[in-house]
Amino acid sequence: MKKKIYLALIILLLIACNGKSRQNSATVLQSDSIAQIDDTTDDFNAFYARFISDSVFQKQHIVFPLKDAIVECNSVVTLTAQNWVFDSHDIRIYDKASEILSIKQTQMQCHFTLERKETGILYEMKFEKRPQGWYLVYYLVNAC
Repeated sequence: MKKKIYLALIILLLIACNGKSRQNSATVLQSDSIAQIDDTTDDFNAFYARFISDSVFQKQHIVFPLKDAIVECNSVVTLTAQNWVFDSHDIRIYDKASEILSIKQTQMQCHFTLERKETGILYEMKFEKRPQGWYLVYYLVNAC
């Protein structure tokens, strides 16, 4: 079990470090490209900005456990409040030359999918709006 937690931490750190190292050459989608429904854009964007910058807020806005969140060829890790590592990576910042970003948003959901073209690594996040606000309900890093 410790090996799986360690593996999850490494993957999350690699994602976060990779995102920071390529910010200068990255492309940021404009807000009108992110959201398909204008009245949810500001609401979700404000939530997401805080979600990736405030570790306490982030943990409070995740529906745990996130089952089968980290997938390696021979292992699968379920993320819990105990093994979650703060993820400050802004999935909206990506390199168009090597990655494909898909964003699907409705008034009640926002689903990000980021795929690295060369490696096939898949990174997904799905948020739902609930009465108390937005929550991360699905998280996947598939490196197999």
